[in-house]
Amino acid sequence: MKSLNWIISLVEILLYVALPVFAASTLYLISVVKKRRYKLVKGAVTNPLFPNIDLSFFRKLQNEYLLMRKNKIPALANRVSFFTLIIGLFLLFFLVIVQELSRY
Repeated sequence: MKSLNWIISLVEILLYVALPVFAASTLYLISVVKKRRYKLVKGAVTNPLFPNIDLSFFRKLQNEYLLMRKNKIPALANRVSFFTLIIGLFLLFFLVIVQELSRY
């Protein structure tokens, strides 16, 4: 039980780090790409309150950034943090279910 709590806290810390990295890198990529391909960014986020973002937008954004700039670190940070968030959320959900089932 203690090891499960330890794993959950580790996943939470990982998510706490990945979320700001993802947000910051996405904003940076958008600011760079919208100067050259404004329609790509405008078409992805049409309503600021309820954005209709297709998840392939992030891959298109990363690829377009790599065509414009040679520095791969922001695009790599965006991709790694995106997958860390997705996998971490599913893993955390699964671990909480296992933790609750093990109590009974």
